[in-house]
Amino acid sequence: MPRFKNIAELWGRGAGERGSRGAVGQACLRAGRRYSKIIVLLSVSMVLWAQDEPISIQFNGDLKSFDVSSEKDLSEQLKSIQSHYEKEGFLNMSLVCTNIERLNDNSGKISAYWDIINISPAIIDSIVIDGIDEINLTSLNKFFYPILHQVASNETMEKVEKIVDFYPYLKRRALPYYVTYKEEKVAIILPLEANFRSNFSGAFGYAPGSNMEPQLTGEIQIHLENLFGTASVAELWWQRKDELSQILSLSYEEPFIWRFNIGAGFTFYQNLQDGLYVRRRTRITGIKPFSLWGKWYAGGERISVTVTPEGDSLGLSDHEINSLIVENVWERRNSLWNPTKGFYIKWTLEIGNYSGGSISKAILYRGQTELEIVKPIRKRLNFTLHGLGGYVGLSRNQNVPISEQFLIGGASTLRGYREQVFQLNWMFITQFELRYLLNRINRIYLFSDIAIQSELSSIPISFGFGIQQKTPLGILRLDYAMSRDDTPSEGKIHIRLIGEF
Repeated sequence: MPRFKNIAELWGRGAGERGSRGAVGQACLRAGRRYSKIIVLLSVSMVLWAQDEPISIQFNGDLKSFDVSSEKDLSEQLKSIQSHYEKEGFLNMSLVCTNIERLNDNSGKISAYWDIINISPAIIDSIVIDGIDEINLTSLNKFFYPILHQVASNETMEKVEKIVDFYPYLKRRALPYYVTYKEEKVAIILPLEANFRSNFSGAFGYAPGSNMEPQLTGEIQIHLENLFGTASVAELWWQRKDELSQILSLSYEEPFIWRFNIGAGFTFYQNLQDGLYVRRRTRITGIKPFSLWGKWYAGGERISVTVTPEGDSLGLSDHEINSLIVENVWERRNSLWNPTKGFYIKWTLEIGNYSGGSISKAILYRGQTELEIVKPIRKRLNFTLHGLGGYVGLSRNQNVPISEQFLIGGASTLRGYREQVFQLNWMFITQFELRYLLNRINRIYLFSDIAIQSELSSIPISFGFGIQQKTPLGILRLDYAMSRDDTPSEGKIHIRLIGEF
């Protein structure tokens, strides 16, 4: 039987292997080395080991005794004990051999008695984030504030992984790990890098009108991240249906305000619709940027609608809505504009007081949801399901004014129809895409859009094909779509340009 020469070497090897995988062994290695008398006691056992009988190892605590007959057996047992306590956060535990004796039962066995000491849980005293300079330290520390003063266990490590996965602008460079410093203090090291992606998207559409004259539509979206080193997000959205319809929206989010672990968001939205009315919406919300259930928004919203003389002649009237809103967002796609796997879920609930026009006072309730699932099928083939749904109503079964109904149709919803051609109280749109990847960015795809809705007896369906190609200006996406009643010459063309900066 091979002789075991150095218990400290064996203990260090087991800890180092776990540490290389980002586990907690590095801290245990440092803790174990402080108890050097384990080397002295086991050096005595080397003299007694030159026999063929197993050695009986006895531990205190809740671990049972066992027999070892080789260095490999002892190594496996030590690793098992180490792992048992690491998972519960006992990083400073140590094994101390208190006695070695030959048994007096004529068996010739040697019994070694070990104590497991210092088994109080190790608490995380500090967080060290390595590799990110783009975000100021105050904001960066708040991302991981939920793990400070927690037990340094595998469970806490899993929570760290969830936090990193939640923020799309954080990217892991290596697995996190624990270290000890100043005797028994514990720090968690997070090797990360920033992954901010400011980008723009421009879309232009062509659809023949009733007299086959060209109808040009357009849309621009600009998404900016980390403007002031605080991981903030700003967005601009502009959309033009025709000379009588235009949307302008501005929004800004700050994930953390001052010393608080909550953020705030602001949105301004203005819509001129068909020359009939101007709808303005102002929203202010508080933000809980991290939770196990995604990002949460809660706050208030004010909507005011002012009709034009043409809208007044059609019987439309001014009105106001003051609402409370709750919103939840789960972003788990691997890219905002070009995902190849993952999912996205967003839902919003709104309830408010409605006043104006022929309706003196009523309660408005509105719910909206959006989801996207991107699922790889084969190496170059994936399937995308996108859903968009909503419902709006007024108390006492009163009619919802057209300014509060959902407007669907066009490049973002039903690609075979004109922009905002349908006005609905409730709807659910499913968009299916089968994508074949030519490389990491370029792809060709088939699609179909179907709308289940409240007003039309026949279900609106559009279908078509598209191509996405990387160009010097960005990613060019071209769609050709037809509705169920179109001929090929009546198809709609949508062009979108996407770029990052």
